[in-house]
Amino acid sequence: MEGSLELYNRTIQIISELTEVSIEEISDNTALLDLGFDSLMALELSVYLEREFEIRLTEDELVNMKTLKDIMKFCEGKKRY
Repeated sequence: MEGSLELYNRTIQIISELTEVSIEEISDNTALLDLGFDSLMALELSVYLEREFEIRLTEDELVNMKTLKDIMKFCEGKKRY
C-alpha cells in the first residue's frame, strides 16, 4: 500500500505542477480536461511515471483517461515496484 500512496501523491503533485492547479482543487474524480490537461501534459506525465515508477503509459492511453482515478486504476495494474 505504501507504494500505491507514493504513486498517488506523486501523480497528483505532477498533475498540479503541469496544470498550475493547487493539489487541494484536484480530486480523484476531477475531469483532467477541466484542469486544462492536454496531450503535451499527458506526454510529460507519462515520462515522469516511467522515470520514477517504471510504469510505461503511452500518450494515447493517458489521453483516454478522464480523471486521476482512471490514471491510478491503470497504473495499479502496471506498477513494478
